[in-house]
Amino acid sequence: MKNMRIYQTMNQNQDIAPPTLSDPVLLSDERHKGKLSHLSVILWNMLKQNQACDIKIKTCDVNVNAHSCILIAASEYFKKCFDLISRMRGTEGISGVLLDLRPHLGSNLNHKDMMNILHYIYTGEMEVTPD
Repeated sequence: MKNMRIYQTMNQNQDIAPPTLSDPVLLSDERHKGKLSHLSVILWNMLKQNQACDIKIKTCDVNVNAHSCILIAASEYFKKCFDLISRMRGTEGISGVLLDLRPHLGSNLNHKDMMNILHYIYTGEMEVTPD
């Protein structure tokens, strides 16, 4: 069976087959942008609720939870950090890592500042205040 029948439409009695690798399905830019925006909101909410977070980032006051896959996807810096940690641990995963960015971002990096950085990474939005 080259194309497996999934279901029949309600109005027409014709078979619908799933797309194959040779049948690309592309979304328009507007539709794709909307889907990505929705996904970024979901992921940001997961971060705020500490759902499925697998790493912690050390700040001067409180450690911040995050998703390594989001950081890796967003930044070559994080990808290199986590690759190095994986090699040093001798494991594939980096779950449970406490990442200290203070030497790179300043020793006074606090929870609020780190959450602003993460908000930008997750959503592409940043709040800018006059001060």
